Amino acid sequence: MSILNVEMRTYMKYKLLLIVSILAVNVFSAQAQWTALNGPPGAYVEDIEYGAGTLYVVINERLLFSIDDGVNWQKLVPASPSNLYIHDLLIDGTTLFGLYYNNLYKSTDGGANWLRVNADGQYVYGYNIMKIATNTY
Repeated sequence: MSILNVEMRTYMKYKLLLIVSILAVNVFSAQAQWTALNGPPGAYVEDIEYGAGTLYVVINERLLFSIDDGVNWQKLVPASPSNLYIHDLLIDGTTLFGLYYNNLYKSTDGGANWLRVNADGQYVYGYNIMKIATNTY
């Protein structure tokens, strides 16, 4: 093998290494950018959901919502039950589901009123609600 071929192979290896390095840097630097918002007020965010143009968060077992993409927040105070506590929220179309330890609640009016789904004596055990697709092909 001639010296020219060895030098050409070495050059091609370095060139390939340079191309792979540039691609790796571009892939890792093309991550999503985050924008900090002023809120919601409170401490630990237990859940965050978006549906029907409204952003919902669960903080300290209470539900807050924003209709302007998180710029302003309001505490959701339901008429019934007035002492609603939840850990996890799920939005299915226009229906909200809230889970609090062993009770599952449902609201069809944007959270103004909640109905306990499980009957007395029936308990739902869990901390998270998950929707499983039913129309799969």
